[in-house]
Amino acid sequence: MSQTYSLVCHETRQRVWVGQGWGRMESFYSGEPDTMKHLGTFLAAHEGHSLELLCNDTHEQVYDYREWGDGTVAEEQALADAEGTQAIHRATETDLA
Repeated sequence: MSQTYSLVCHETRQRVWVGQGWGRMESFYSGEPDTMKHLGTFLAAHEGHSLELLCNDTHEQVYDYREWGDGTVAEEQALADAEGTQAIHRATETDLA
């Protein structure tokens, strides 16, 4: 059975699931737009924080951290901010073309 890996923020005690493996993370969940959007909002909301990649099965304190994506106001705001940033980026690319 594989182990689960999370990117964690100790400051806010939040985590986001990012992959699986055995002894090390071998599979990073990328390529799916919803997964990357979910990770992107986590990263945007934790800008400037120290983040650590941990194996949930060997660092059990991770289970005490709140899973990113439970619909809190902070996450909804981070998603709105990320979407706004993407819209600005697209507009800038259009202006430069």
